[in-house]
Amino acid sequence: MQSNLEKKHQDEKLEALKEGKTQKTKDTLDKLNLILSNYFEQGNVDFSITNIGMISYKNSGPSYETLRATKNVHYRKLISYWAELIKSQSVDNKVVLPATDNELLNTIPDIAARAYFARILAERKKFKTELNILKSQSEIVIDKRNQYTQTTDFIPNLKLTNNELSALTYAVSDECIKLNGWLKTELGQIKGSEYQNEIFPRGFIQALNKVIKSNE
Repeated sequence: MQSNLEKKHQDEKLEALKEGKTQKTKDTLDKLNLILSNYFEQGNVDFSITNIGMISYKNSGPSYETLRATKNVHYRKLISYWAELIKSQSVDNKVVLPATDNELLNTIPDIAARAYFARILAERKKFKTELNILKSQSEIVIDKRNQYTQTTDFIPNLKLTNNELSALTYAVSDECIKLNGWLKTELGQIKGSEYQNEIFPRGFIQALNKVIKSNE
């Protein structure tokens, strides 16, 4: 439960997010904030975009796609404010474990909506699995030299399984980069499309392509 001071701070953050926004966006922020407040007061702690997208949709708030849209950073900031409040209280309060995917889906009465979010959860699980496969490739050597000054090629002597090769191929595909909201540069660097922050350094794309080619 929020203290009076915490409620005041949350209200101030909400008003700051409303500055310069249209009335429709302000109303949507109010609606989302009410949903988040009720969710918080119930003792819930999972403020992930996927979970809040389902909760919001169920309560006639902004959809998962709306929350994830690049231009709608204000909605994600509002969610992060509530997530930060949970963290600040977790030291003194008993934390309730996040609900499982099936438990979340069972809270959605509409069959079509439940199937829709089940697909989103399945895709999230797939991406996590593929990311874990990538992380397990500890022997991959990323050549960070400028590609225009390289005189020799170095291809790691790796023998990958079909699943591992498929995971690496998908990791550098346009589909994967687009779904994760990334951008790739001519130098093989991957950046976040929203803040232009570096996710993988220069040479990352070229390095993975060499590994893939050596295993084809």
